[in-house]
Amino acid sequence: MKHKIAFTKKDLVVALLCLVFLLANLAAVGAGGRKRAKQAVCLSNLRQWSNIFASYLADHEGSFWEGWGGAGNRPGYNDNWMNALWRYGADAGFEFWCCPMANKPRRSEPGGELVRPKDAYAAWGWLSIGRGEDKEDLVAYGSYGLNLWVSNPVSKREDEFIRAGYEVKNCWKNANVKGADNIPLFFGSEQAESGPRVMDTPPPGGLGRMQRHCINRHNGAINGLFLDLSARRVPIKCLWNFKWHRYFDIYIIDPKNYVWPEWMDRFEADCD
Repeated sequence: MKHKIAFTKKDLVVALLCLVFLLANLAAVGAGGRKRAKQAVCLSNLRQWSNIFASYLADHEGSFWEGWGGAGNRPGYNDNWMNALWRYGADAGFEFWCCPMANKPRRSEPGGELVRPKDAYAAWGWLSIGRGEDKEDLVAYGSYGLNLWVSNPVSKREDEFIRAGYEVKNCWKNANVKGADNIPLFFGSEQAESGPRVMDTPPPGGLGRMQRHCINRHNGAINGLFLDLSARRVPIKCLWNFKWHRYFDIYIIDPKNYVWPEWMDRFEADCD
């Protein structure tokens, strides 16, 4: 005698719940996998920048550019980092100027309207980086920013540097220094340049330029390129423990005991 297998309503409900649970977990794993893949691409971008920085430094005996902005901007001119690095490979396209988590510029086009808020997932730009050989303005956008303390201001620019609130004695003028693996060079950022100081505090309502890097782009972290040209993941609670300039006190904040803003509480504080 053949027996028919019958499902009760309860069985069907349980089966449906299991299916929903399975699909939800697969979606979560998929989303996590996509984020990890984007983080890997971000690190790959920074390694490409590492090669560009290395090429520039090899041609300049390890010394950096003069600073930023000012008259005479043009590709290759030793003025700001974008000008200085342009002919060393930075002109290869803006895809690798951006972390894939933040690859849409805040403005719709050069000189256009703001279409995105300034946050962890928006690229800065567009910014003018000078005039090309055809005298047309060159513009750029990206989601990494240079540590402005990595500059070599010549005497004619020192006054400008000081007026902007930077002391020349603090600058890393040359890459050939001890502890280069703890000196930020080029980090994930809301803006193209930073230059943090010891008294800077985290957002919201904080002070200073450290806020440009203190963003939740990779689950409580950003990716960064250091002065030894190595790239790695950087927990944002550890930002104050790097040697941003020559006299930066890396012990002023203890990441495990500091009273962080509520939005940062859940993030890791292991900086070893």
